[in-house]
Amino acid sequence: KEFGFSEKLTTKDEVSFELKPKKEIAGVEKINITVSKLTHYIVAIEIFDALGNINKINLSSIETNIVIDKKMFNFVPPRGVEVVRTP
Repeated sequence: KEFGFSEKLTTKDEVSFELKPKKEIAGVEKINITVSKLTHYIVAIEIFDALGNINKINLSSIETNIVIDKKMFNFVPPRGVEVVRTP
């Protein structure tokens, strides 16, 4: 609902999709998402901003259905840091 969606590029191994926000979203001009045809995993994300910058994130060595220790999600702020909580 928030983005226009179109297929951008297809190769033998991957397909890319372009998402363009219908309304301005924090300076984002468009987002390209590349998906592996073999695994159906997202393998790359490109975020294009209004200033012409491109942030590219490549995903590799993807592991699924692994057990993750809950301690990884327990954030303990360093001593002396002020934590501001939203109401």
